[in-house]
Amino acid sequence: RGTIAIAAGTTSNTATINPVNTLRSCVDWLGNTSSTNTGGSTTRATLTNATTVTGNCVDTADGATHTMGFQVIEWF
Repeated sequence: RGTIAIAAGTTSNTATINPVNTLRSCVDWLGNTSSTNTGGSTTRATLTNATTVTGNCVDTADGATHTMGFQVIEWF
């Protein structure tokens, strides 16, 4: 589990995780908050590779930092 802060004016940021097998893993989006509490921001989490989760934000025009939560599950 972790969080990714996407700064105002940017569309993405990454988090480093412990290595997982990407063929047996998925990432769950756990919601997001905004520094301006304007609501309506759209974020998503992507398992980019074995050690990276990328967070993307569609709503960058509001001037807010968006912090999204995620968890990676590896199935055995």
